[in-house]
Amino acid sequence: RTKMKKLILILIVGSLFAQYLPDVSKMSETEKMLVFENNKKSPALGVVFSLLLPSTGHAYAKNWKRGVAITGLQLVNFIVLDFSNHNSFEKGTCPEGYKRGRSIWDSCENLLDHHDKTALNRDEKSMTIYSATLVLIPVLIIWESVDAAKQVKKYNNNVYRKIFDREPPSFSLNLQPTYQGANLTMSYAVN
Repeated sequence: RTKMKKLILILIVGSLFAQYLPDVSKMSETEKMLVFENNKKSPALGVVFSLLLPSTGHAYAKNWKRGVAITGLQLVNFIVLDFSNHNSFEKGTCPEGYKRGRSIWDSCENLLDHHDKTALNRDEKSMTIYSATLVLIPVLIIWESVDAAKQVKKYNNNVYRKIFDREPPSFSLNLQPTYQGANLTMSYAVN
């Protein structure tokens, strides 16, 4: 039973990211456009996936390797953050005869008359690394989300090329008849 549940879960998750393109060689332009509309993916959904679980936005765009690489960068950043945090704020990082100021951002204060400049420089370097990696966290998250949206657009352009055998237009108007009238859609590329 558990194997069957795992198989069903894998099939459901796999179908979310699957792509099937029918033979479009004998289709009219309208039919091709319908196939494209059914197979294209939403860049906004790629961003949402990316924000919910790192690298899933890229997996949605069929470029999971890039997502894993960006997630790896985020993990390295967290490891460096933890390491610099451990070195900066752990009790006893100030040299003998010094104590940390009242705030964690304060550097070591001299309690004695001697100075151990090497240890103080090490403490300041750890604080600099900590601050830089702390700033990088939201930058990497935003970068991954924006990149996921770009990868979804790239995926959509590839699907368009496969269906129409030409580059997507930079500007287009499309009139599609519907049951209750017609839909007019306009699209343009902003590069």
